[in-house]
Amino acid sequence: MIIANLRLQYIYNMVDVGNGAIPSANFMDETTKGLHGFGVLMLLNYLGIWLINMEYIVAFIIACLVSFRSLFAQREDNALKETEEQARRRRAAIGYTSRAKGFRAKARLLHETLLDTLKTWEESTRVDNELITLPRPPDGRLSVDVQEVDTWSDVSKSAHGRSDSVRTLAPQYTNEP
Repeated sequence: MIIANLRLQYIYNMVDVGNGAIPSANFMDETTKGLHGFGVLMLLNYLGIWLINMEYIVAFIIACLVSFRSLFAQREDNALKETEEQARRRRAAIGYTSRAKGFRAKARLLHETLLDTLKTWEESTRVDNELITLPRPPDGRLSVDVQEVDTWSDVSKSAHGRSDSVRTLAPQYTNEP
């Protein structure tokens, strides 16, 4: 928008508004020259709207390109993670037997095998042919059956006599005059 305003100021300074004279004869036709500035004003309004619209259109196109780029980058990252996971599973299934060269490669291989071993140890344990798994944390869904009222504890009735109960806040009506 700033660029459009600067361009309008340049065009306005280029045109002599006082007598309707314009430096270039092809810039406006003869009918608008006689209006002494009205044609220049129309031209400036048209150019202002056109330049501002072009600026917004270019900004919109750039925003679309950036969002599409981030979308494709995210898809590419997900695909890369999936291929790495498949490669790790394949190595674990066939046994990683190729010789690692260098100290860092051997240390990384040891680290990956230790992580895989500890992960399998934490997930499950076998005791006398029974698979015992670690307890899963509860999910965030409501697991109470509202239809079965008998299974609920009777908290609301036990709170009637307490001083901090909501029922004690209600006004007490008596028949006394």
